[in-house]
Amino acid sequence: MRSIEKSVIANDMAELTVAETVGYFASSYPDPRNPEEVIDTVGLTEKSNSRSRQLSGGQRRRLDVALGIVGRPELIFLDEPTTGFDPQARRNFWSLVAKLKSDGVTIVLTTHYLDEAEALAD
Repeated sequence: MRSIEKSVIANDMAELTVAETVGYFASSYPDPRNPEEVIDTVGLTEKSNSRSRQLSGGQRRRLDVALGIVGRPELIFLDEPTTGFDPQARRNFWSLVAKLKSDGVTIVLTTHYLDEAEALAD
């Protein structure tokens, strides 16, 4: 990944690729997750070299999730995280939430989808 000056990032994040954005955020944490693994986990591997501004709405939401988990948080608030996801992306996201839960992350999630609440709540 090429080196990015912080001033460039602050001025125009939309011009960065997915990989650059996740890598930049990872550099802000003492023990981040591997950016490539995070990108794969949220299903954006094929878009890792795409500029953020070129992503669809659902892909942008997945990028938001990637940025939220790259720093290994202990607590995550997710407000209707699967809105705009296609059915496969929703199921993949459910798997991600289950993995985060098994890793000991506390997740507060709001959703209008009853099946999602039933599948993810404990």
